[in-house]
Amino acid sequence: MKLRHLIALGVAGCAGYAAYHVYKKRDQFKAEIAEADDISERISTDIAKIRRSIDDINNQLPTLQTISQDLDYKRRLFEQETNSRLEQIKARLAKYQEEN
Repeated sequence: MKLRHLIALGVAGCAGYAAYHVYKKRDQFKAEIAEADDISERISTDIAKIRRSIDDINNQLPTLQTISQDLDYKRRLFEQETNSRLEQIKARLAKYQEEN
């Protein structure tokens, strides 16, 4: 036999050995592929949920801005009313303190 034939036979033997081990572990590989597919599907589902949540948030932003403006207006109005009443209380308190 020539050296080329021996090398070819060695390479074929190694390839056969590798193929045998791959065949032997085929169930493990199938399970890992199925698990990877399942994980990929769950990731896709989660991404879709996140996108829907972001869309919901973006749809609510104008409403939240309106509510924020309304609350800001009511806060300023409350401060004005409170300040005027505090001034009245201070004036009455000063009047009673002057008498004593």
